[in-house]
Amino acid sequence: MNIDNIAIVRATNIIPFDGVINPISEVPYLVKPNGMQISFMISDLLTEQGILESYDFTKINDEEYQTKRKEILDSYLPYISSYNSVVLFSLNGLVPDDMNNTFSNKNCVIVDGLKEHISDVVSLMPTDTAIKGKVIISSSGVLLIKKDFYNSLSDFDKSRLCNLNFTVKIVNGSLEEAVKETLTNSDRFHYEKLSLTRSAGGFFPSETSEDTKRVINEIAISYDIPQVLYYDLLTKNNDDMGRLSSVASEYDNSLIVTNYYLVNFYNYLLSNMGCSALKSFVPDYMDSIEFIKFLTVAIRNYGLENYKKLVDSYNEQLEKEKEMGLLLTPEQIVNTYKDKGNSFNI
Repeated sequence: MNIDNIAIVRATNIIPFDGVINPISEVPYLVKPNGMQISFMISDLLTEQGILESYDFTKINDEEYQTKRKEILDSYLPYISSYNSVVLFSLNGLVPDDMNNTFSNKNCVIVDGLKEHISDVVSLMPTDTAIKGKVIISSSGVLLIKKDFYNSLSDFDKSRLCNLNFTVKIVNGSLEEAVKETLTNSDRFHYEKLSLTRSAGGFFPSETSEDTKRVINEIAISYDIPQVLYYDLLTKNNDDMGRLSSVASEYDNSLIVTNYYLVNFYNYLLSNMGCSALKSFVPDYMDSIEFIKFLTVAIRNYGLENYKKLVDSYNEQLEKEKEMGLLLTPEQIVNTYKDKGNSFNI
């Protein structure tokens, strides 16, 4: 076994019609701010007013319960964005679902050879292999698409799939089984069941798992590639940052992009709620406890449903800008912020 037998695998909802997987830093990108102060604040207000029930920790693994809570909370949250200049893959299998990420419900999976992209790999881990910049799928690649999702595509989009220079397969059943079948039936790769437990080294035990781990380690040494989990890469919580200069600014750039959106939203919100005096706290103190307390009182007094109307209007405008191609990419936000002397007045 060698590098030729290692596959990169990525589950996604975005079909690469042009044969390219883009990092979110290079495309207009909108997401809801889950796990941030604003989401905690709104969650508390929703719970206070009975719109969201108090969190039931006994249902922490109840997917339906978690999904419903998230849908309610998201409907009261503004769009923000983030920054990520790498594209993440797993090796020789699909990453299992956990509390933070669900991959099994995606519509597509991209499978390609690690060797074809090794020059752009900045970190090599079974569940967190990071490739810097745009990833051009090679002629060895395979795109797996769920049948129901394929059937929902327009005739034009279906015709675009016919022009790709790699294999496209329409699959029934689970993506996990489709990935397993694709790798197993190839004359190059083999399938491994991945594990998120660090002690497992990325894979559950199998007849080939130890050999697979050995090859990955040898590749990392041979190509001088750090073996770092994405979270540690993002937070610089590792000993290899000296060799990761191309991604050394990931965390700082992510903060710039997130704060850019929060500053715009807070200024919009305070102006429309008649609380312009609070704008003096933005952006320098918007993360402070005092600001969050002031904002909580302001929203409570304004009315949560009236607040939601403002959020809906704000989000609709961003969606319209994205649709029209007017929304800045995260990379453009970062570059403009730095060009303007670290100013959010972009």
